[in-house]
This record gives sequence, C-alpha cells and structure tokens, in this order.
Amino acid sequence: MSPAFEELMQDVIEEKVEKARLEATRKARLEAIVNMMKNLNYTEEKAMDTLEIPAEERSMYMVWLTKI
Repeated sequence: MSPAFEELMQDVIEEKVEKARLEATRKARLEAIVNMMKNLNYTEEKAMDTLEIPAEERSMYMVWLTKI
C-alpha cells in the first residue's frame, strides 16, 4: 500500500475510534442519569449537575430521556 493510502486508512480508523468512544461515553452518562433519577430520586438537572455534564450537552440528554 502507498503511504498516502495508509495515512488515509489511519485517519479513518482514528475517526471511527473517536466516534465509538464518544458514543460509549454518552451512553454511560445517560445510564448514570437514569440510575440517579431512579435510585436517588434526583431530577434530571440535579443528576446532570452531579455528573458535571456541560451545559451545551444537556438538551441532548433531555431529549434522550424523553425517549426512555
């Protein structure tokens, strides 16, 4: 394989790994929010405060929570 092709493949792999990591992190956070709400009677907001979820991501979790 040419060096350019190998570099392109490496970039694609790195992008896929990063996407998978981000998806796994978001899934774990969503699960943690749900568990806090269920087991500790936290509101969505209090659970996200506790987990220190950035403000710009909270609306995304709120949408996901409505689908559970």
